[in-house]
Amino acid sequence: MPTNDIRIDKVLTTVARGYSNAEFIGEVLYPTVSVDNETGRIPLFGKEAFMIWDKMERAMRAKSNEIEGGVVSTVGYATREYDAKRILDYREIKESELNQEIWAVNSCMDAISLDKEVRIANLAFATTNYATNNTTTMTDDFLNEDAIDPIEYLMDTAHAPLRAAIGKYPNIHVWGACVWEKLRNHPKIKAYMATGVEQVITLEFIAKLLEVDKIYVGKALKTTDKSTLVDVWGNGIVAAYVKPASGYTRTPLEPCFGYTLQLKGNPYSDKGDEEGGKLHWVRTTDNYEIKTVGNDSAFFLKNPIDPSKL
Repeated sequence: MPTNDIRIDKVLTTVARGYSNAEFIGEVLYPTVSVDNETGRIPLFGKEAFMIWDKMERAMRAKSNEIEGGVVSTVGYATREYDAKRILDYREIKESELNQEIWAVNSCMDAISLDKEVRIANLAFATTNYATNNTTTMTDDFLNEDAIDPIEYLMDTAHAPLRAAIGKYPNIHVWGACVWEKLRNHPKIKAYMATGVEQVITLEFIAKLLEVDKIYVGKALKTTDKSTLVDVWGNGIVAAYVKPASGYTRTPLEPCFGYTLQLKGNPYSDKGDEEGGKLHWVRTTDNYEIKTVGNDSAFFLKNPIDPSKL
């Protein structure tokens, strides 16, 4: 392919960077931060990063209060490049009423983003990605059983231990779609509603019961055979404390469960011609690594729903 036929397109790159899919929630747990180089080191955060310090007041002429650094060590990262390309025929472009290039960019970004969502979900729903005492696997008395109160169980099993670990309760939950489908009509949750008031159970209602800011449900689907669709996010619940960004742009210096470390300038789109101009290609590229940097700051509950009921 002649290099002079390759050109980064600013308009299509803007489309790629503005792309979002409401079904994808992975960056809630692993927010994106920009890095300057494909390899480097970033901070790892322990419990100290989430501590509330007792002594902040300074007496007249006293020394300033010294606090220990929250950064206990660093970890290396190495981003990887991911890309997708669409081939368009010049006749398609001519005859179509749609902007084929923008469609191609969105299609490529959808593929790249779905792949990223799968990678994040695999990390987030793996017990090995958490601190030793920050996971539990249910083998009996599952949350979907009528006799179990999911709210009490989650507060006792996930929220209390997380606060004991980092000094803070979780402020978000991430649920697999199967969890939401089984719990939205749970009799114990319905019992929290005002008597005689007909209401629909919502995520916002359950979030209030759990005293978290928001519950995110992983609704994305994937297929490997172009026939059978399966959930990207499986049978699990993550209760996490994710520190809100302190400015307009996050940096890897802020304590967090994890980050999507994206090489600066990504994603971008380029385009070019081949076959004498009859075939036109549009390509989108991203470059990132997903990294856990604070495994104390989240609690993972595996198999909250009886697997035999799924």
